[in-house]
Amino acid sequence: MESITHYHDSTSYDRLRMRGGYLDWSNQPEPYKIYEECERIPLPRDIGFPPQDLWEVMEAKAEREGLLPWDMETIARILVLTCSVTARAKYSAGEFHYRSTPSAGALYPTELYLCTTGQGPIPPGLYFYELASHSLSVLKPLPKEEGDGRILFFVTGRFFRSAWKYADRAYRYVLLDAGHLLENLHLALNSMKLAHSIRYDFPDKEINEFLGLDPGKEVALAIVELGAQMGERFRLPEGSRLTEKVPRAREICLREEVPPLIIRAHELTSFFKAARVEGAEMWEKLGLAVRGQTWLRGHPSRPKGPKYADVLWSRRSRRAYFLRELGQEALEAVARGLEIPDEPSELDPRKVIAVGALVSRVQGLEPGFYLKGKEQGSLYLVLGGDLSPQMARVCLEQEWMAGSAVQFLFMANIRYMEDTFGPRSYRYAMLLSGRVGQRIYLSATALGLGACGVGAFYDDEARRLLGLNEDSRLLYVVTLGQTRGKAS
Repeated sequence: MESITHYHDSTSYDRLRMRGGYLDWSNQPEPYKIYEECERIPLPRDIGFPPQDLWEVMEAKAEREGLLPWDMETIARILVLTCSVTARAKYSAGEFHYRSTPSAGALYPTELYLCTTGQGPIPPGLYFYELASHSLSVLKPLPKEEGDGRILFFVTGRFFRSAWKYADRAYRYVLLDAGHLLENLHLALNSMKLAHSIRYDFPDKEINEFLGLDPGKEVALAIVELGAQMGERFRLPEGSRLTEKVPRAREICLREEVPPLIIRAHELTSFFKAARVEGAEMWEKLGLAVRGQTWLRGHPSRPKGPKYADVLWSRRSRRAYFLRELGQEALEAVARGLEIPDEPSELDPRKVIAVGALVSRVQGLEPGFYLKGKEQGSLYLVLGGDLSPQMARVCLEQEWMAGSAVQFLFMANIRYMEDTFGPRSYRYAMLLSGRVGQRIYLSATALGLGACGVGAFYDDEARRLLGLNEDSRLLYVVTLGQTRGKAS
C-alpha cells in the first residue's frame, strides 16, 4: 500500500461484502494506561473553573504570550477540562465511565502527556496524565531551558483500543477521537486566555522516541505548545536525547495485535509537504454544483448559555430524537462553532475539509443537502429534498438518524488532498473533522439539544447519495436534533 487513499478505500464498508465478526472479550483492552513503576504527583481536585459560557470560550483569543499563573491548580484545570471522567454507571459486567469527549464504541484510544522545560510547580520533565488517579506520572527529568521555558502537551493514539472492535478501519476512529480531545485542550487553553500553537507537523520518529512509545502500538498525533513564539518551527526540548529512557507502562491486554494495515497507513502519513499551498477551498474539489445561496436567520448578538465547564460535564451522545423542527437561531448558533481559526504555519482548514449538512426539519429552511458558505450563516444548496432517511440507511441502517433535524457532513477529495499536500494531510482532515465534531457536540449541549457522531457507513453509497466525484469521500457525520430520554 503506497497511498493513503488506498488505505481509506481498503477500509470502506460495502453492504454486500460485510462479514459478521465477534469480539474477543478475553482480550478486551483496559481503558486506562498506567505506569506502575513511576512516581505519581497527585493533582488538586478542589479547583475553580472558568466563568465564561461556551460561546465566549469558542471565540476567545489569547490576550498575552506567557504562562502565568502557572501553578498546580492551573495544570489540574487544563487537564480536567481536556480529559475527565464526567459520570459513572454500574452494569452487570462492571462500571462504565463517561468522559468529556466522545469516542467510537466508547473505547477511548487517546492519551495525554505533558512536558515542562522551565520554572513552575513541577521540575522540568516529561509527565503522563493518569486519568484513573488524576495524577501526573513522572516519566523522566529534563534540563531546564533558558528563559521561561515552554510547556508541551502531546496527544497520542493507542491503535488497539479501537482496533479490538473495528479492525483495519480503526485508524480513522483513532484520528477522529484524537481530534475530539485536541479540541477540548484548545478550548481549555482558550478559556484561560493562554496563547498556544497546535502542531500537526513534527518529526514522528523523534517525538515517539522522546515519549517512549512503541510506534507499532501508540503514536503521537498532535502537539500543543505554550510559551514559544508564534510561527516558530517546532523543536524538541534541549537535552531530550541525553535523558534516561521512559519506563514501560503496564500492558493493556493479553495480545496487543495491531493490524498491519493501520501501521502502514500511519507510516505513510509520516511524510508531508510544505504546509502553506495556494489553492481552492475543499468544497470546490468535491465535484458538486451549487444551486444558490441562502442565509440563516441568527441571533442579532451572540447567544448566552450555561457555563462552558458545565456544558463539558453534561456532554453525552444523545440520539433519541423527537420529530420536531429546529429553529434557525439554534442552527445558526451551532454553525458559529464550525469555523476553526487558522493556526500559524499550518494548513487552512477550509482547504482540507468541506462541511455540509443534510437539513431535514429546520424552521423556514427547505430540506436538502447544503454546503457551508464562506460567510457566517451562509449555506449553498446542492440537492433539494430530505435525504436524511437515505443517509440513515447508508449509515448501516441506523434508523434513529432519520429523526435528527440536521446531519452535519465532513467531506474531502482525498486524492487531490494527498497529491497537493502529501499523505499527512489525511491526518489533518480526520483530526480537524474530530475537532469540529466536538464543537457541534458542545454547542448542542449548551442549547439543550442532542448530538451524536457516526463514523460507520457504506462509503461508496454515501459518495453516490451526495453526488461526490470519484476521488471524494465522506469522512464523518454528526447528527443534531431535539431529544428525549437518557444519553447513550
